[in-house]
Amino acid sequence: MPVTPDDGAGLGFTAVGLYVETGGTLAVVTVSGDARTFTVGDFSIVPVGVEQVMATGTSAAGIHAYRV
Repeated sequence: MPVTPDDGAGLGFTAVGLYVETGGTLAVVTVSGDARTFTVGDFSIVPVGVEQVMATGTSAAGIHAYRV
């Protein structure tokens, strides 16, 4: 499912991981409520429980969420 980074709204579900087409910085709020920032490369899979992908701090693009 495509993800648009947003500082105000969460995903509406818990993602079990993210796929990133174009690398950069990825700022997220994890399922435990922690704010985390990752640097990822092109075509990366990030296996982390995510509630929100933040616009501020995210430069990666083509973000897709894996959900169950």
